[in-house]
Amino acid sequence: MVYDLHTHSTASDGILSAKELVSRAAERNVNVLALTDHDTVSGLEEASLTAKQFDIDFINGIEISAKWQFFEIHIIGLNIDPNNESLLKGLQSQQYARHKRLESMVKKLKENGIENADEIIQSYKSGDHVGRPTVAKYLVENEHCETYKEAYSSLNRGGDLYVEPNWEFMQYAISWITQAGGVAVLAHPGSYGLNKPGFSGILRDFQRFGGQGVEVCYGPCSKAAISRWAYYARKFKLHGSIGSDFHRPTRGIELGRSRKLPKDIPGVWELFK
Repeated sequence: MVYDLHTHSTASDGILSAKELVSRAAERNVNVLALTDHDTVSGLEEASLTAKQFDIDFINGIEISAKWQFFEIHIIGLNIDPNNESLLKGLQSQQYARHKRLESMVKKLKENGIENADEIIQSYKSGDHVGRPTVAKYLVENEHCETYKEAYSSLNRGGDLYVEPNWEFMQYAISWITQAGGVAVLAHPGSYGLNKPGFSGILRDFQRFGGQGVEVCYGPCSKAAISRWAYYARKFKLHGSIGSDFHRPTRGIELGRSRKLPKDIPGVWELFK
């Protein structure tokens, strides 16, 4: 079986529509697919309907931004009920936080001499997904930056356009997922800059608050990295997940191309009801 449980569409910061994403997954022989857009479930219905056409086992998913201590982290929710009231209420607060952060970034753009930066907010009044990718795209397309790398150097922590996000703490994001009948998975664990004590600390809290999985195989993970995350999965009795973290064909790895879990790590799909 080919699993890909971490993907993105145009409902958040992917380049393919939900329909196009599922079609591409079918072309690459993905058997089980989850769409996990950032803080939104708006693409799930289209993805689910398309998956039925291709006989793909589709999993309703989401990726929620959250805080653990002073770190920004991402939590995947798998097998969720996208109509759950608690989840939708939580996502509404996330979208509010996104828009307030965007307003602060636009203010910084104007302070840096980009007077027409209000166009960003005007373009997204409908409530569509907004975030640093929104501003990065604006900066590149309007020739304020030559490359996305240059844009993100300003938008990331330490850059002159960086704005601290106001996400909810990890325990709340996990509770939204579990109340929606889903399984909470810590996404791309190697991306948070944590040392060994820090990583043990976050997983200890993650499990205590109801988290059940960790991405052991994600993106272009090396064998050494997989061994590392598998060790922590065993240590904290967490199930392993697999995902390409696919956003666009030219970034990262292709759909369904993540490495397989070590044989002794139970797959997170075993928890799906």
